[in-house]
Amino acid sequence: MTDLQGVTPIRDWPEDEKPRERLLKYGIHTLSDTELIALLLRTGNGAGGRDVIEISRELLQHFGGLRHLATRELSELCQVSGVGPVKAAQIASAIEIGRRLEAQDMDKKS
Repeated sequence: MTDLQGVTPIRDWPEDEKPRERLLKYGIHTLSDTELIALLLRTGNGAGGRDVIEISRELLQHFGGLRHLATRELSELCQVSGVGPVKAAQIASAIEIGRRLEAQDMDKKS
């Protein structure tokens, strides 16, 4: 991924560099944390001119990575430019799915 992609909308990226297409072709394990969040959020902030990759990158930087992002309240997520209640709810839902899967795994080990 080049620096140019940080400011170029995903729709203008070469097909083989777009996160969704890379996931389909190479598997989900090939995507970065930023790209996974971008897929979850789907779109950027058109009015604010922020690409979904920029928003995803800022979320991770602002909170210090996935582990710390997972501990935040919806209101805290909404403090990041481009993240409103809907995007915050999408993030929280994905995190909760992960927590429930982990809890099920722990129950099986007990």
